[in-house]
Amino acid sequence: SEGIKGYLRKQGLGASTTRKQRRDEWLRMTQHAYAPEFANQLKPRMNLWTAATEETQMPLPRLPEIAIVGRSNCGKSTIINQLSGRYSAKLGSMPGSTQDVVFWKIGNPPVLCMVDLPGYGFAHAKEAARTQWQ
Repeated sequence: SEGIKGYLRKQGLGASTTRKQRRDEWLRMTQHAYAPEFANQLKPRMNLWTAATEETQMPLPRLPEIAIVGRSNCGKSTIINQLSGRYSAKLGSMPGSTQDVVFWKIGNPPVLCMVDLPGYGFAHAKEAARTQWQ
């Protein structure tokens, strides 16, 4: 039984960990080791193409497009970041942080365009901005 206790202590099993150790372990498991293959490339480059507020500002469709649509604050920008393995799309904790139609070129050379659309529903924005949307 002393051998078992020594083995468990040596392996770090059952040992109490600090909050920092648990956080570092979580980051190591979820962030640092994550390298997705998307669009036949490992961690494809993600470049901002343009952000449009009006239809005339939108680029011509030169690449296949995937539009991400959903309610406010449901993780549309997060899924774009996770698919590409990069953290270029701006994230916000408040609903309505994406207020433009954002076009991202994915890959090097670009093989795909991901479109981050504003959410529908509630948004934290000034009254003047909300009246412009309508």
